[in-house]
Amino acid sequence: MACQRLSVALPLLQQAAKSGSPSAMHELANLYERLGRYDEAEEITNRLSESSEPDGPLYRVIRAGFDYEEIYSLAKSGNEYAISQFIEEGDPVHAILLLLEDITPEDTGSWYRIAELLHDEGKNELAIEVLEGYVDLDFDHGWAATFLCELLEQEGQAERLDQLVELGYFAAALSRAQLLIRDGESTEALELLREFADQGSGEVDWLLSDFLVENDMVDELIIRAERGNLEAIVKYAELLELLGESEKAIRALTPPAEDGEVRAVSQLAKLLGKHGHLKELRRWADAGSWAAGSYLSKALIEREEFDEALLLESTGAIHGFETGELVAALKSHGETEKAVQLLIDKSKTEDGYWQPRLAELLRELGREGDLFSQIDQGNVYAFRELLQLLEEQGRDSDVEHLRIFGMTTDGKISPKPPI
Repeated sequence: MACQRLSVALPLLQQAAKSGSPSAMHELANLYERLGRYDEAEEITNRLSESSEPDGPLYRVIRAGFDYEEIYSLAKSGNEYAISQFIEEGDPVHAILLLLEDITPEDTGSWYRIAELLHDEGKNELAIEVLEGYVDLDFDHGWAATFLCELLEQEGQAERLDQLVELGYFAAALSRAQLLIRDGESTEALELLREFADQGSGEVDWLLSDFLVENDMVDELIIRAERGNLEAIVKYAELLELLGESEKAIRALTPPAEDGEVRAVSQLAKLLGKHGHLKELRRWADAGSWAAGSYLSKALIEREEFDEALLLESTGAIHGFETGELVAALKSHGETEKAVQLLIDKSKTEDGYWQPRLAELLRELGREGDLFSQIDQGNVYAFRELLQLLEEQGRDSDVEHLRIFGMTTDGKISPKPPI
């Protein structure tokens, strides 16, 4: 539940929490914490733990945050959300114990996760035993086979890899070839890679291309590139770029890029941006290439063409990291109004990702009024940044009043409790 002002939010949330709503209890506990009323926050949290509502356990885990002891305790009590959270984020040993409590031989997903956790703990041999004993190698679209072969490679188990090579696993061929290269058996590695090349494994094709370059067999690489092998083309383009033949590299990448090969498009966009082919880069960005949009944004920022970069951003051609780079560049070049407006626009259209960044920027710029406005519009991060701004300005009395009494209905710091 989102409320416009803290003074209004409190009674509304209190009423909703009385009805037993887990989401309201969660929001109320958070609000009490923001107001510094920690005993009341703890009381609400305890009520949330006892909630019989279906989503009560979920909000209890959300309240726990990164307190893994608390999450483990909830997991031990059977909270399914806590179990999932702890397995993904908590201590690997305890996560394994949790998984083993109710596991069955047919629970392939849990056995696979146990193998991953064992690997994280440096127990590769045990992880291999689990994968071999309980996990179908085709599980998770073949990732189980890839994971097993990586572990076998790390442990130097060449004989078992040879068995899997005989069964036709690309991952086994890749790992076995890497073992052979590591052991100095280049001829055998080359034969194996040639045998499995051009059959749909980009990893094998890439390792072969890399091997050919490293061993001065560029003629074979060129032949493979001319035959249309994507990894050979990309590797050949990289080599051309290193040799100063950028235009030739661009020409080599263009046909597979035009055919929709994502790797080729990405590499082509990188070269177009690096060498100033902005018109062509715009064409690719307009066609929907995320990579082209990203590299075009970087090029425009480097040239301080901020209006053009903002226009590009408004089309949806860039997002995330690139938008953050644009905000930082605008700020560093004194274009603070444009930076603020960009973040305001982003805050309205995306899932809250930009709200804390907007609030932080407003605090850095000392824009108290805009922070009040953001609180009014439901930006929960603006309250925290406003408190920090007031503290930085030495306004301890205002901080205390804001924490305890919240805001008046006209958006000012309340000097007394709301009626």
